[in-house]
Amino acid sequence: ILLNAKKAKIAYVKNEEKEPSRFLYELGLEFGLNMDEFYNEVLYKISKPKFYEYNEAFEMPKDLTPTKLKTLLDCPLKYYFSYVLNIKNDDEKEYFGSKFHNVMQNVLINKPASKEEYFDKIMHKLLKNTTKKEYFEIKSEWEEKIRKFAYRDFEELTGKIYTEVAMPQKKYKTFLLQARADRIIGNKIYDYKTSKNQDYLKDLTQAEFYKYLMPDSEVH
Repeated sequence: ILLNAKKAKIAYVKNEEKEPSRFLYELGLEFGLNMDEFYNEVLYKISKPKFYEYNEAFEMPKDLTPTKLKTLLDCPLKYYFSYVLNIKNDDEKEYFGSKFHNVMQNVLINKPASKEEYFDKIMHKLLKNTTKKEYFEIKSEWEEKIRKFAYRDFEELTGKIYTEVAMPQKKYKTFLLQARADRIIGNKIYDYKTSKNQDYLKDLTQAEFYKYLMPDSEVH
């Protein structure tokens, strides 16, 4: 098509994450102008970017959760946007994590009879009502991880199972500490992790919260 065309224009993305196809280099073409500003103009014809002011003297929270505290310690600016201005960032990792938590809560209403049934129920509910893209991503990225989890975790399902438990609140100085346990069995508190990049400081913060709110518990 290009050889027979009298005139051709090619648009491509080139940045830290993306490169044009190697076949483009084989055409022997000169690389043209950077048109980022032109496309920005098109992008914002309908939706104009919003600008927010950062107030460094924002009021400290009266209640704290593990996630809220971790965000505040990591980056006050991120805390300000997330919790003061209530601006949330759409994140696919957060989407899967939330879905997995909901599935686990549903699956454990009735204790599965075997580790195979446990795994099958988790996968069935995860894949239900998904798009083709989501179905493929869950099957390719999560299926074997969830199989290992289900086979190992099945041995922990002894006794009465409570899911998504709002733990008793406690005061610490001027703060009211709050936390929600993914699962409690006896004196064991379980916290599900679905992030590829494990955040050990966040995990430690959560564990400290759980131990403070329920001193006699074990955190898993």
